[in-house]
Amino acid sequence: MIMFILSFVSMCATFIAKSAFGRVGENITKNIRVDLYTEILKKHVGWHDDQNNAAGVLSAILASDV
Repeated sequence: MIMFILSFVSMCATFIAKSAFGRVGENITKNIRVDLYTEILKKHVGWHDDQNNAAGVLSAILASDV
């Protein structure tokens, strides 16, 4: 009976730890993406004329690098 109780407590603690870690990771990723997006919007209009700063390239950076 003690082993069952300990395994149940361990399962609950693991679930809480993994879900908390996932939530923190999601929040950090969201904040980085929001910060990057706002900085891209603050750039001068001429900055977007460069081929390395095209809309598709910037969208790919937001989707994959972050």
